[in-house]
Amino acid sequence: MKSLILTEHLQIAVINGQKTQTRRPLNKKDLVPHLLVDEKVREFTAKAHAQYKKGEIIYLREWFRVHSDLDEVPPRNIIAGSVEYKLGGAINCIGDHIQSPGRWRWHQTMPAHLARTFLKVTDVRVVQLNEISNEDALAEGINAEYSPSGMKYWDYQEERFQPMFRGAESFQSLWKSIYGEDAWKENPWVYAYTFQLCDKEGKELSA
Repeated sequence: MKSLILTEHLQIAVINGQKTQTRRPLNKKDLVPHLLVDEKVREFTAKAHAQYKKGEIIYLREWFRVHSDLDEVPPRNIIAGSVEYKLGGAINCIGDHIQSPGRWRWHQTMPAHLARTFLKVTDVRVVQLNEISNEDALAEGINAEYSPSGMKYWDYQEERFQPMFRGAESFQSLWKSIYGEDAWKENPWVYAYTFQLCDKEGKELSA
């Protein structure tokens, strides 16, 4: 099963059902800019080359830990049992914490059988980054708050709420914080994935 790796605050947004989209740059081998202006070429690229396919079930990788007796066992060899997650919560145990917990394990080492969050990919599009709408920016999980002076969005570079006209400006700061200051100006072609929370078999869940 394929996995999704995100920063911690975006992991929380996925688990809470706030984040239902993610964008990833096209691989260079898939990138032929003068051809991607054709809608049929974009549709073919999304079906043939995207990392995640429409209808596919993927899982979210998180920092986790298991019983201390298993600290020296590689994650892939741990038989599914009690698992605690650094973001809070646990599975297969009473309460949100396991007894005699071991060390925290890096999220990138989490195998699917120890995961708690599964996602069904419901749509895959090839679009240019700067085309993102306010609606899609909010679906990307950006943080927003109302204030007496108006709407404020989280600036992911300054790490504070700022007055902004559009949610897309907040997403712009998020993209720059991940890919670099010039990454937004380049306006790359990206895969825009839409997903929903589900169980391991793909049955839709409520956040």
